[in-house]
Amino acid sequence: MSNTAISEATMRGVLEQLPHMSGQIVDGTRHEKVLSYMRLFLASDAAVEQLMSWNALRTLAECLQPQSDMRVTATAVRFLGDAFRARNGKVLWTAVHTTQIVEWVVDNADSSHALVRVAWLHFMCQASYINDHAYVELLDRVDYPRLLLRRLLDSSYFVVASACMLLGRLFHVNTIDPNLSALIEQLVARPFALQTSARKAAVLATAETLLLLKNKDVQEFVHRVFAQPVLEPYLYDMDRLVRDRALDVLELVVLDVDAMGVRELVAALARRVDGCVVLRCLAAVVKQLPWNRCIEGGEARRLGLMIANMGVSLLLSIHPAVDGSDVDTVQTQITSSGVDTTEAQITSSDVDSIQTQITSSDVDSIQTPITSSDVDTIQTQVAKAAQQSPSASSMIACEAARIVREHSQTTFSAHTASSMCLLLSNPRVQQHTQLVQLVLSTLLQTLRLAHNRTHVQMVPRLICTFAIRAPGLRGVFDLALELLGSCNAEFVQGLEHAIRTRIVDVEWEARDTVLEFVTRAVRELAWPCVELLVTQQVVDDAVRALSDAEEYVRASAAYL
Repeated sequence: MSNTAISEATMRGVLEQLPHMSGQIVDGTRHEKVLSYMRLFLASDAAVEQLMSWNALRTLAECLQPQSDMRVTATAVRFLGDAFRARNGKVLWTAVHTTQIVEWVVDNADSSHALVRVAWLHFMCQASYINDHAYVELLDRVDYPRLLLRRLLDSSYFVVASACMLLGRLFHVNTIDPNLSALIEQLVARPFALQTSARKAAVLATAETLLLLKNKDVQEFVHRVFAQPVLEPYLYDMDRLVRDRALDVLELVVLDVDAMGVRELVAALARRVDGCVVLRCLAAVVKQLPWNRCIEGGEARRLGLMIANMGVSLLLSIHPAVDGSDVDTVQTQITSSGVDTTEAQITSSDVDSIQTQITSSDVDSIQTPITSSDVDTIQTQVAKAAQQSPSASSMIACEAARIVREHSQTTFSAHTASSMCLLLSNPRVQQHTQLVQLVLSTLLQTLRLAHNRTHVQMVPRLICTFAIRAPGLRGVFDLALELLGSCNAEFVQGLEHAIRTRIVDVEWEARDTVLEFVTRAVRELAWPCVELLVTQQVVDDAVRALSDAEEYVRASAAYL
């Protein structure tokens, strides 16, 4: 028996008590705990043989009576479905057809209880792994295409999710099932203006489910049915949940479109006026371009960089530097055909500290003919929208930052690094906590991909930036710890100065974060590096922290 399984005696006792357990289920989650416990038994290689020897099907059938607690019924049905996946589960499936359980399945396909509907779908999904003649007959008896349509339109999110799982399994088993294909085409065919929120959710959930299947025929079917004009109105729906789900679908679509498809998508976005939604769509494009299966890698990188540079330009236009010449210089990099040197600041006194230049690949990306005019149109329209109100400006800045952040996950850009530093030094940016977090996370990820010592030197300067509060400071320290093993003495000394600067921060969370970092460094780094980092001055600061007014700081100092 597996060491994760429960004993046979315990399982038999739980099983015998299950039909009478309604009085013991005192809250809405107890039945889930009982089910999780019972599932442990299925880890045993002999689980099915034991269930058969105990006549477990009779016990489980007792849980399916009209007077049974619906939570008990749902638990029994889901457990039975899981048992089909255990070793020799087909034996149990065959035995089920000699009981009244099959009739219960047919009669309760449209149960009024959401828990039972979820359990029913789970049962059928697990049984699909057997997929024998009896399973096909059972599907036909419940008229599965219409039943799935009803479940996809269900008011319960959990029912819809379970219906999607079953839909995915049926497509996986039968590839292009003509009945299911007709169902999906019927689901999508209704004009968008006439669709209810439930139908919109069903359309998008179906598209997402099928796009996740690694089957060429299914994906070709989905791209035909859910073509860009079909998906586009969902991206601009009034309901935020619909828009967010449409964005999830868009991310999957981008994985399998060619360069022309990306061009058509960006061109369609250029015709819209909702700046925030347009930028969210572009962020989805940038996120998936590196993994696109139809666009050559170099072309995908150029497209992503061009869109990311637009995001940087928007951020700098919404939040220009205090010294206008600085932002002009940085923005010039985006459209320059040559190589420029730009000064970027981390604090107002650090304007001259960082030098960056755009690489030749940056210049090539800006000159790409694929979507440059549409991207310029989008930038102009969104910049105008940002001028309408401070709230619009703030939201658009955050969405532009998300574009740049997605791009920084896979690509280093010196221009992005210097621009993010410039933004972090801007007092107006520092007033927006969410924007600071987005800009900082972008910069940290960019620096993780940097191989240039000049850019790595930004890390100590970031620690000295008091606008970066405790949550962001932890991220900077995490990066510093990653870099310490391979950086030179100059970096370590700069970090030591930054530690001494922030250990006296007026914010106690920041002081506590500094002490936690020093503790990690002492425990994880080689001693020569620790000697350079933890100087006598740092030790003295840590000793003084033992008398800090905040208990958490004193505790961290004592632990160090």
